[in-house]
Amino acid sequence: MTNFLNMFLRTDIFILGISLFLCQFVTSPCYAAMPNKSNDIIAHGLTLSMNDISLTDLGDFIHKWHFVTVRFRTDKGEQRITYANDLAWNALKAHSTDYPDGAKLAKIAIITGQDPAFEDSLVPSGASVVQVMVRDHHKYKDTEGWGYAIFKLSADPAINEIAPSQSKQSEMSQACAACHAIVPQRGLVFSQIASFLGPDFHSMEADKALVAFKDVRLSTLDLTYQNLFPPSIKTVRVMQSPLTEIAFNGTLNEAKILMATEAAVTNKPVFFISKKGWPQFAALWPQSIDSKVDDACSLPAHHKGRMVAGVTLHIVESEPPETRAHINPFPAFCAPLPETARATH
Repeated sequence: MTNFLNMFLRTDIFILGISLFLCQFVTSPCYAAMPNKSNDIIAHGLTLSMNDISLTDLGDFIHKWHFVTVRFRTDKGEQRITYANDLAWNALKAHSTDYPDGAKLAKIAIITGQDPAFEDSLVPSGASVVQVMVRDHHKYKDTEGWGYAIFKLSADPAINEIAPSQSKQSEMSQACAACHAIVPQRGLVFSQIASFLGPDFHSMEADKALVAFKDVRLSTLDLTYQNLFPPSIKTVRVMQSPLTEIAFNGTLNEAKILMATEAAVTNKPVFFISKKGWPQFAALWPQSIDSKVDDACSLPAHHKGRMVAGVTLHIVESEPPETRAHINPFPAFCAPLPETARATH
């Protein structure tokens, strides 16, 4: 997994994240660039609800709940801040994986933009999403006792009032549950209490997600997948993880770096094959996999990597065989190499 501390110490990310962390505990009010009240966020969502959870259920969570942690999503350029109500907070403090009914966590995604007066710094410039987890063993027994809701915020109230259909809500909940299933050692909760300033900083490097890969002969897979690669490619790595149970757009964002690092280390294409949902298939591979091209690249904090490229694929069964495969290319990006692999690349 990506070393959280090294990622966080990037200048722009560190300045924004540590400032939000410090002001949470040292000054008040804290978020000058954020809404004065969570009710401003609720007003954005208006009547929107999902999975029997509504934004009004949260109240003024930004100011009345406990700050848990902050993390930066490099794929979206967003600072994400997590809050917990008292029940969830007590479980987090006790390092418990047994969250009681009524425990709630809310994560708000803050869009970041360049500060024109300090161009090396990213600052908050609005909120895009609120994600919620609610513990209720009976109501949400089909998703391991956690209910999930995702509220996309827009300046247009008409958009915010359009709730997903019941079938879409169920599919999204199942996809959320599949994603959270990779961290059973955390009680299915990714966020942990941050301790940036003390010696008890929790390194996530040793906290491995429930993800593995195995070698599979390319010739045993669907012909559509085989046709993506030249005949010289005989073996691929296939992800083995709860993530593949059901996919949605966000699933691949969670899997992408894991896949890319696996591809960079093994020099093989890495496949994500979903049993349900979208995308049904994704593949990443080193750019030099079938050539002598130098694909070395650099990441922040002087970390080395390899350039990888890829595709996502969605099969529409109702279309003719010659057009049913919809392929979208992945822009090439630099995949991190673990310390043990850097010496050979």
